[in-house]
This record gives sequence, structure tokens and C-alpha cells, in this order.
Amino acid sequence: MPYLAKSLRAEDFFTNITLESSLNSVILIVLFTFGLNSFLQSIPFSINGFENTISSLVSQISIGIVIGFVAAIVWIEFARHFWTEEFFYIATIGYTLALYAFLSFINGSAILGVLTFGMVLMNNKKFLNLFRTNANEQILDLQVNYIKMFQKEITFFLRTYFFFFIGLVFFIDKLFSLLTYVYVGILLVILLSSRYIAVKLSTKNKKYEKAYYVMMAQGLTPAVLASLALYYSLPMAHYIVTIASLIIIATNIITVIGWAKVMPSLLQQKE
Repeated sequence: MPYLAKSLRAEDFFTNITLESSLNSVILIVLFTFGLNSFLQSIPFSINGFENTISSLVSQISIGIVIGFVAAIVWIEFARHFWTEEFFYIATIGYTLALYAFLSFINGSAILGVLTFGMVLMNNKKFLNLFRTNANEQILDLQVNYIKMFQKEITFFLRTYFFFFIGLVFFIDKLFSLLTYVYVGILLVILLSSRYIAVKLSTKNKKYEKAYYVMMAQGLTPAVLASLALYYSLPMAHYIVTIASLIIIATNIITVIGWAKVMPSLLQQKE
């Protein structure tokens, strides 16, 4: 979605879509993790079971955010002395992987931990000012640019691999099941209606209202979560993979067609 949004050359629109895409992925992962933990721990469907699950989830999120924040501050301080070293950005990536592994080991939210770590690094100038550090404001700018370039390469690999993997585990026979299309139809209705309501309530600039609405394409996150359903042998895992694949295809088609119709009018308004 960010690639389509960037073609409009409207900075606010591009920023909002990028932020929304990131937050959607985080929320989807957190909800999936919530359900997965409940299934793996065989937590009963009751008030007590629900309370225990919520308590565990809040604990994981809190641990992840706090440790991610502290780890970022520590790394910024470390970077003051070594940021000019060659390939220091590789050390930053290794530190991030170690942080993820550590949070997973102590049962914290590794995903939110590294997300917090990245957010603090990207906004290092504000945090340096917050802690009244006398460091050079350009400490991590160059390193962040290196990480962005590296991230593009990794993202390309991950997207290619996971969609290839989904193709490998895709079950053709499920395409001929009526139940598959019932689930896909229900999910599409939920996605379309919830997005319509969200766009209506949150969009201040009505010029971009239709553009926000059609930008609903799903991608890597559902593909990865669907593969996890297979890995953990969740009930109806084969259906989950097929449904996720069809949802990804359908939402991308909706986005491409919708964007093709909305884009010309937006460009005319800009002129």
C-alpha cells in the first residue's frame, strides 16, 4: 500500500497510510498471538480463563515496550562512541535480533519490543533532547539510512519467500469447498464495512476519503500468520491458509482497481 500511496506525492496521505499499515500488522499479530497462546495453553472459554489471558497479554506487552525502550536508550548511548565504525549498522541489526530473542525467552512481547526499539532509534533526536544528552544530533542518522536500505533487501526476500511458501502449502482442493468461500465472503464484508466506518469517522480531509477506503490490501502479515497456523497445527489450518491467500488476492484486486479509479480525480484536484 505505501508504494501506491507514494505515487500520489502527498506527504500526509503517504505517512498516514504507512502508519496505518504498520499498526494494522502489529494489531493483527497481537490478536493472533492472543488467540494462539489461549489455544496452546488450553485456557478454558470462561470469565476466569479470559481474565488470565488478558492479564498475560498485558504483561507481555508491558515487558516488551519497557525493555524495548530501555534497550534503545542503551544503544543510543553506545552509538555515541562507535557510530562511525564501518558496518556499525550490522551490529545494530544483530542487537535487534538479540533483543527479540531475549524478549521471547522471558515471555515478553518480542514484536512490540523491537517495534519500540525501532521507533526510539528513528526519533533519536527527540529522545536525546528529552534526556538532555550533549551528543551530536547526527549520531544515528547515517546508520538509520543504512538500516533502511538493508531493510528493503530483507523485505524483498521475506515477501518473495513467504508468498512462495504459501504457494507450496496452498491446498487446491479447498478451492472447491463452499465453506471456503463462505468464510472469505464473511471476512470481506467485515473488512469492507469496518474500513468504511473507520474512514468516515477518522478522515478529516474528505478529498482523500475514497483513496483511504480503497487502500485495504493485505499482504505479508496474513501470509506469515497463516503459515504459523500450519506450524502449530491449529484447527482448520488448511482452510486458514487457503482463506488467507484468497483474502490477500481479493483485497489487492480491490485496491488496484479502486486506486485506478480514484487516482485520476485526485491528480486533477492537486492541479
